[in-house]
Amino acid sequence: MINLLPPEQKNELVLKRKTRLIIVLGSAFTVFILCFVLVLLFIKFYLLVKLISSDVQEVNEISLEKLEESKKEVSNYNLKIDSLKSFYDNQILFNKMLEYFLKVDIPKGVYIIYISSEKKDNKINTAIYGFSDLRENLVLFKDNIDKNKYIKSPYFSPESWIKNNNINFNLTFQYEK
Repeated sequence: MINLLPPEQKNELVLKRKTRLIIVLGSAFTVFILCFVLVLLFIKFYLLVKLISSDVQEVNEISLEKLEESKKEVSNYNLKIDSLKSFYDNQILFNKMLEYFLKVDIPKGVYIIYISSEKKDNKINTAIYGFSDLRENLVLFKDNIDKNKYIKSPYFSPESWIKNNNINFNLTFQYEK
């Protein structure tokens, strides 16, 4: 084919061809760069999601470990509290019993030598050994004990009433909380 176009038009056609080629190549390059940026953004977000999920999983594992440790500590404390509660439940409140017993008017000539107590359920069984110079003082002491509402079932041994003077007596009673 013979090209009969003047050189200016030929230059113009070459320039248009080069311009179209630049536009096509520029567009292709722009699309390639845009796709490359989108792929990089996708990779960035994918890695961020993985990193965050692994951090969350690690935090959850740490939290679960701490939770298990806390559960063990709480169960240890519960065992200790149960043992303390058991100890205090079985403890004899000797001071209250003694306080109410000492409110009883003890006549002159009556001496308390020994007090022993043991706990059974809610009651405290107490045994008292003592000395009285006269039977009248012991009778007065018995009457004063009978008047106390916290002392239940007072019992003097029969040997306590045999002698008239220099009496060794045994008294047992129960104290209720």
